[in-house]
Amino acid sequence: MAVGVDTSEVVAGIGVFIMFLIVVIFYKPPSLTKMEYSREELRAIYGRWEMYSLFVILVSLFVLGGIWYLLILHFVPWYIDNLGPSVYVITTPYDFWMVPALFLGIISSPLPLILVLRYNLRERYKDFTRYRDSGRGRITQKILEVSYVVICGMIILLTIFAIDDYTRFTEDEIVIDYFWGLEELRYSYSEVQTIRFDVKHSKTPSGEIRKKPYFVIEFKDGNTWTTWEYGLGEKDPEVETKIIKFVSERSGKSVQQTELNTEDT
Repeated sequence: MAVGVDTSEVVAGIGVFIMFLIVVIFYKPPSLTKMEYSREELRAIYGRWEMYSLFVILVSLFVLGGIWYLLILHFVPWYIDNLGPSVYVITTPYDFWMVPALFLGIISSPLPLILVLRYNLRERYKDFTRYRDSGRGRITQKILEVSYVVICGMIILLTIFAIDDYTRFTEDEIVIDYFWGLEELRYSYSEVQTIRFDVKHSKTPSGEIRKKPYFVIEFKDGNTWTTWEYGLGEKDPEVETKIIKFVSERSGKSVQQTELNTEDT
């Protein structure tokens, strides 16, 4: 087995960590200077802009979420293609990307709001921000800002890890990069020990037994790879069969039938 270091998650993690340190150590929240108007007077002036802000945030969330989703869907195939030629590739299911796209939409939605408010309020924008922040002290303000950066970093990192979760079947080897992995695992087909067909039995609360077939590839170092992890058998059994047949032909190993397992869920 050959191990290749995958630096994408490492670089991303270092970048997010540095950003976190900058915010925590060096960033100073804006001082809440004495307002020319009382909070009640400012509420009368800018109260409607708070409701308007909520509307802009909601619209921005869905629009930006959709944009992020389309960007990810276009980026993932491009990224995988640039890893090298492959006969078959298994990546994170496309429907999964709706979740990180939604969260990316949430964390990026304040930007359009700031632009809209700055454009409409112009020189009064500073008074609006003072009114908006007047109910929070400095410590609360900093906690909110640091929390925002931490959440952003976590979402971005999880998205990067998901993009880098794949299995490639090339003419000469199997390349595996797991979700939490920081390195690629490369196995030549001569390192395949066995190929097994198994069926997972699960019992529903109503007592119904459900069968979920899947394949297991075991390597000579003891590591295993299964189609169960990607839900391939349920989503695209034809591709699953083609992949296993390809691995069987390249490795010279026939598919073995194992005893059925039963477990309650």
